[in-house]
Amino acid sequence: MDVQRYLSFLRLVVVSAVACWIAGWTSHALQPHFRGSASWQPLAGAALALYLYYPRTSWRAIFTGSFLACVIDLVVYGSKYPHPVSYILLPLLHSLGPLVGGRVFSSQARGSVRFERLHDVNLLILGPCFLVAALFAGFEVAASRWLGGGLVSLEDWIRVWVRDALGYLIVAPLILVWLSGVRSRAWTKPAVIAEAALGLGLTILTGRLAFLYAPSEPLGPYPFLYMPFPVLVLAALRRGPKGATLTCFVLAITVLIQPLRARDGLPLSPNIRMAEIRWMQLYLILGAGMSLMLASVTRERELTAEALESSERRAREIAANLRAAEQKARTTEDLYRRAITAANAVPYLRDYRTEQFTFMGEGIRELTGFSAHEMTPDLWESLVREHVMRGAAEGLSYSDAVRRARLGELHFWLSDALVATRDGRERWISDASVEILGEDGKPTGSIGVLLDISDRKRAEEAMRAAKEGLEGRMVERTAELEAAVRELEAFTYSISHDLRAPLRAIEGFSRILEEDHVQQLQGDGSSHLSRVRAAAIRMDHLINDLLIFSRLNRQPVSRQSFSMQILAKDALEDLRLEQLNRRIEIRHRDLPPAYGDPELMRHVVRNLLSNALKYTRNRELAEIEIGWELAKGETVYFIRDNGAGFNMAYADKLFGVFQKLHRFEEFEGSGVGLAVAHRILRRHGGRIWADSAVDQGATFFFTLPSAPQASELNSGAV
Repeated sequence: MDVQRYLSFLRLVVVSAVACWIAGWTSHALQPHFRGSASWQPLAGAALALYLYYPRTSWRAIFTGSFLACVIDLVVYGSKYPHPVSYILLPLLHSLGPLVGGRVFSSQARGSVRFERLHDVNLLILGPCFLVAALFAGFEVAASRWLGGGLVSLEDWIRVWVRDALGYLIVAPLILVWLSGVRSRAWTKPAVIAEAALGLGLTILTGRLAFLYAPSEPLGPYPFLYMPFPVLVLAALRRGPKGATLTCFVLAITVLIQPLRARDGLPLSPNIRMAEIRWMQLYLILGAGMSLMLASVTRERELTAEALESSERRAREIAANLRAAEQKARTTEDLYRRAITAANAVPYLRDYRTEQFTFMGEGIRELTGFSAHEMTPDLWESLVREHVMRGAAEGLSYSDAVRRARLGELHFWLSDALVATRDGRERWISDASVEILGEDGKPTGSIGVLLDISDRKRAEEAMRAAKEGLEGRMVERTAELEAAVRELEAFTYSISHDLRAPLRAIEGFSRILEEDHVQQLQGDGSSHLSRVRAAAIRMDHLINDLLIFSRLNRQPVSRQSFSMQILAKDALEDLRLEQLNRRIEIRHRDLPPAYGDPELMRHVVRNLLSNALKYTRNRELAEIEIGWELAKGETVYFIRDNGAGFNMAYADKLFGVFQKLHRFEEFEGSGVGLAVAHRILRRHGGRIWADSAVDQGATFFFTLPSAPQASELNSGAV
């Protein structure tokens, strides 16, 4: 037992002991002169109420608490038996009685006990009040004789029996009904005031009158004995179990609190005292039983009426829902009928057992020329010239598809049939149906629709012819394109060899003239010769860049993971000559690895760094930053400089061939480098863009697709 369960056990022991001892104390407080002959036993009723209120897992604690309460009661008020064993034996009997009564009651109870059903009251009377109380009354009378209390008599047994039964019948229902009301938060202040006013008013008044007049004879009539009964009936009818239990309890207190008076100035004899006790017991048990049964019957009728009203309300709601469902079904059926009519479809229902159409739409006349009454499965088969299976049966023969459908292997039937109509024409008709399964899971029929698809078939045939013609034209165009590519390659070869040879001759002979015959040139001859050489060199560089640009489309892209960090360092090393005799600050952040063709990406990084070095040439301190950032889950590399910059209005020309935003006199170059970078990144599936302002520097950004996952590599997605 853990600490929490142990503390809960002790808490319930204390609560049970206090509740039972308070209930037992009322017996002594109401009848102090009846020591040993008490009219009722409220302690037994309190213990029974606790047993029925708490689950069976808590009964050990309740038994312990009630046993302690009985022991304390005997210690405080003393025992009439001289034997010390009475302090153990009698509390044990007084504690076992409610425990057995609780087990008998709970074994036959139906749900929570609130005494709103006559079954609960009858069970209380027949179980704890009749059987258990009688049994333990016999045990107690037998124990009293053994403890030295005299002879065992029938009157003693009946008195003890009714004493315990009164505790069960008055105290237990009172505690259970009011505890259930508190637990369900059903009590409000006005309701409590009304119940208290009823109990403390009429009940006390009539209860006082009931035993106000004491006859001279022990068993003489009491003229006002039944005056409280109308109050009990009224409380049971108007307030149900709550009013009945409270009224019975108040009546019991009112009756028992009245001391027995002497008759004719003489003290009461034991016989008269016992007679008075029997009168009180009989009176209280009849009143409590009558009012509690009447309250339960009334409340049960109310609950039955409420349940009947609720059932009627649910029945009305179900009827309304059924009407709405029927209306919806009619609307849906009408919509389906309209949809089928609009689609020129013909519904049918076929029974495999009779091999007949149990239903066929009248539209079959427009499809075949035969009426719905004339159409049979045999007639339909005789009209079909060709079957084309589709869906799950695609590729099967018609006979094989029918066999598998009848075996339940095909739940959906899709086919196109070429049908000969009555007038000799041919139509393509689509047949779409679903199998109807029997109780054994085997198909018993099918329901489907027939639809004229002749126009669709003609369109498909036209599309097939157009596709074949298009494929032929594509073959022709592909051959033409291949020829054009070959011509372009021949032209490129011509540029590479035939055009560059004269340029080199011009540059070579110009250099010889400039070096060997400069003294013979007069005026601006030397300057003109220098310009010829520069133009030839520039033309050679331009042709070289153009050849590189043209080869990009033919060069395959070999993708792999590579270090962008090492690639950038190698590019800076290649451009070492452009950094001589200059103040340059290069901030090189650690770059994440990339996935692509490292040789092609070397051109991209080198061209971008070359531009950054070129356009910062006029700065006293050139600042270049190579970095990266994460934007929307994508790695973006960038190269930023503080150079001349450009106007963003002309950014759309930036990556075109031979497009330059600065004059050649300001910054040399062919205008091909950014076009090369753009084409390389586009072939990788990446992007490149720029952000700049005039005289504010420029930043070039570019991205590459991320490396494929292992699952993509294994599946061949890359």
